[in-house]
Amino acid sequence: MDPNNNNSDFDIANQRFEVAKAQLGNDLITLEFTGLQLTESQLTDFLSRIPEEIPELKVLDLSAMQLDRLPTEIALLRSLECLRVENNKLTGLPEEVGALPLIALLAGSNQFESFPEVLLGMSSLRILGLEDNKIVAMPDRMTNLKDLDTLRLFENQIEWMPGVGDLESISDLALSNNAFTRLPNVRYLDNLQTLTLNNNKLQYEENDYHELFNRRFIKNVNATEYGRIRLTVHLEGNFFNQQVVTNLSNAASDTGVIHLGNQRQPGTFNRLGGTATNAHQGGAAAAAASPQSTSNTRSRNRRRGGPGRG
Repeated sequence: MDPNNNNSDFDIANQRFEVAKAQLGNDLITLEFTGLQLTESQLTDFLSRIPEEIPELKVLDLSAMQLDRLPTEIALLRSLECLRVENNKLTGLPEEVGALPLIALLAGSNQFESFPEVLLGMSSLRILGLEDNKIVAMPDRMTNLKDLDTLRLFENQIEWMPGVGDLESISDLALSNNAFTRLPNVRYLDNLQTLTLNNNKLQYEENDYHELFNRRFIKNVNATEYGRIRLTVHLEGNFFNQQVVTNLSNAASDTGVIHLGNQRQPGTFNRLGGTATNAHQGGAAAAAASPQSTSNTRSRNRRRGGPGRG
């Protein structure tokens, strides 16, 4: 690391720290160190100062800082609601993260190979972004995440989600560009509004899809117009033939929308190809720009530079 560049970044970090201090009394105090190359001791020093100087800090952005681990001093931030650590080199999260009252955690474009275990105890989470990592296995149970609203797991290597049925509040589930061969068991997730599974290895299992749409149809018939939740499913770039495409379109017609687009032939699987995530690239990161809302939009920077891939 260039010491002169580090001194410059340290000065910028000090300026941003002072800007955040000046926000005292605001509802959403934000501190951004995005893109700055600080030493571990410098970052630790800033984190240690926050409880006394910015005790009401709500949003901390540590994106694109080449971090390979988070300092344990992160646990000192007792008011933090949104933590952004995208585009780093993280392979795990410290246990101290579990002590934070986070509503939103965005950790896309890192090097996680498994779902961070510490997250399973964080019942305050509403938005979780772990897209563009190397995650293969998912936990058997996700009981404490029952209030999670948005989960972004696209561009990983996931084959199955045994605990997905525990996510009873989930409305937006983004799973494109993974390795699913069957539809995850989402049939009882009655709050689900958008399910994205573009560019996986899905093949047709009749019961999986008809039970999903039939249950939603029955729920909507028994609901008031205000209480009905329509379901949008994105399944472009999988292995369905034309007859299956027709059957699925008919099954969804009374209860939601299903996007099937172009399908692939067996043997053409490409995890990063096609139109995988156009419909979801901004979802959870957008909401987390304002962690008290799940409707605002903010696009994330990718470590490759430029706008997020579709």
